[in-house]
Amino acid sequence: MSKKRKIFGEIPQEISENIKAPETAPSDKRVSGRTKQLNFKVREEFYWQLKDLAVKKKCLMVEIIEKSLECYEKEQKTSNFKEMIKEKFTDGLADSKKEKPPVQPLSKNSSK
Repeated sequence: MSKKRKIFGEIPQEISENIKAPETAPSDKRVSGRTKQLNFKVREEFYWQLKDLAVKKKCLMVEIIEKSLECYEKEQKTSNFKEMIKEKFTDGLADSKKEKPPVQPLSKNSSK
């Protein structure tokens, strides 16, 4: 043990100034209000695409994902609406064809 003490020197008896100093590491000062942890694995290419986009937009990566989800939901509502209109329109055409009685040709003898 005496060899190890010689390598590392004497044990300090006082508190270092570094311990007393406030944290000076860079940190993100934005308050996000996000409290739920979400972890998932992605392809490396996707990660760097997301990271690059967040840097360009000067926002958090999670903000890009949130915006993407909003756009996805809007697109789904729009496509569901389009499908609903299409179904109603085509059902209306089919119903109107069924309701009309068949056209009967006029006979020549029945007019006189």
